[in-house]
Amino acid sequence: VRLNGSTSGRVEVCLNGTWGSICDDEWDDLDADVACRQMGFAGGSAVDGVQTTAGPAGMRVWLSQVNCTGTESGLSACTQGAPPGSSRCTHARDAGATCWSAGTPEVPAAIPYTAPSSGGRVEFCYNGLWGTICQDAWAPPEARVVCRSLGYAYGGTAGTAAFGIARADQPIWLSNLACDGTESSLSQC
Repeated sequence: VRLNGSTSGRVEVCLNGTWGSICDDEWDDLDADVACRQMGFAGGSAVDGVQTTAGPAGMRVWLSQVNCTGTESGLSACTQGAPPGSSRCTHARDAGATCWSAGTPEVPAAIPYTAPSSGGRVEFCYNGLWGTICQDAWAPPEARVVCRSLGYAYGGTAGTAAFGIARADQPIWLSNLACDGTESSLSQC
């Protein structure tokens, strides 16, 4: 999950390596709060007005009728009214959020939304900047926690840089994580 803006803008999700937006039908403060917390912010609220900013050419509207209770660790745990990619919304109705910080979180917990049966480098957004996790001490328990936080039953690890090398300007936010594999998010490791 990411914002098309530093702390306020269109909420975008990545499925199968392609970024898309969320339809604003049923989008409310609870949904925005979950999205912002997933990105590492303390919380957030729904924003009107992003509907005038269309996505890049070819950008899909991935999600619609997102309905969070506010307790979920990420948007993938919220109910949706339609399968991903089947929305008939246009970018004129893209969902938006304003996110805020209340100090620096000890461990950023935002992990991008990915489709089932996919794999990739683990990246997350901390203070509005996407970064990676160093592979030092990265093992199956840490991968299981990442996959579980995305709503999957299990997951595994891949070789070093199996999914390409991060951009030179992309920070490495964490290293030497120690998960036992039962945590619901990396912030608990």
